Amino acid sequence: MQNLNTLEENQYLPDFDSVSVETWKACQLLYICSPGNPAGTILDQATHEKLIKLALQYDFVIASDECYSEIYADENQPQQNITVLPGSYLSREVDGVKLTRGESCA
Repeated sequence: MQNLNTLEENQYLPDFDSVSVETWKACQLLYICSPGNPAGTILDQATHEKLIKLALQYDFVIASDECYSEIYADENQPQQNITVLPGSYLSREVDGVKLTRGESCA
């Protein structure tokens, strides 16, 4: 298991480029949380697409926690999340990709 610290010098985003090829080859599950807690940083479309490419290349599962994806500061610029990326790999049929969405209630 490898944890990626979200540090101020990286705008509190994980540095996926620091992960070695050997680690990607051994990866079975990548867990991402966007917006991140507690800083609230959001992975952009390019990062999501990069992770999808890596998952297809190295055959691992992405578990994406997007529980606050409908809450954003600017109504005119909603955040991108992995399930609705325009023009991404997920807008096409890809073997082995399964999207599920759950809602929590208070």
